[in-house]
Amino acid sequence: METELKIPRKSTQIYRDFFQRDAVKVAKDLLGRVMVQERKDKPSLYVQLTEIAAYEGTNSRELKEAIKKNPNLFYAPGIIGISTAHGKYLIDIGTREICVPSCVTLIAGNLFNREGLIKKLEGPGNISRALEIDSDYDSSPINFGQLWIGGEPIDESKIKQRNKSDIPINCKGYFYFI
Repeated sequence: METELKIPRKSTQIYRDFFQRDAVKVAKDLLGRVMVQERKDKPSLYVQLTEIAAYEGTNSRELKEAIKKNPNLFYAPGIIGISTAHGKYLIDIGTREICVPSCVTLIAGNLFNREGLIKKLEGPGNISRALEIDSDYDSSPINFGQLWIGGEPIDESKIKQRNKSDIPINCKGYFYFI
């Protein structure tokens, strides 16, 4: 995986309409882009997104159970949903259209500051912890205040799909790059 970061210019910031697509397409198009956390009293932090899960719904009993665990599936495109699992905050972003069960979940990334790579973040709770994202961000647009995503995606030929067992039926894949 790439470990050099190109700090994105604000002009490359993506907006909510970027998310008005199929969750798989959004997940793949987010890979390599950078989530920016501008902070007033501390240096900015950057997470290059390296793994993202895509969720799309169906009318199954399993989906109804998944929705109970993750109501963020119904958020409007580009709206952040903060869910919890194992005592950690997970960052979900609504996709497709409002009231249609569809979202992406940020799974892994490389944490940088202006000096370089700080560490690799494995697991969705580690991304929210590193960026100090908590339930206060729930229901906020992705370009909320000092939090935004920008930069360029990676080449599609580098994208891989991870096969995991015991995933809900509405999970359309875990996508990452090498």
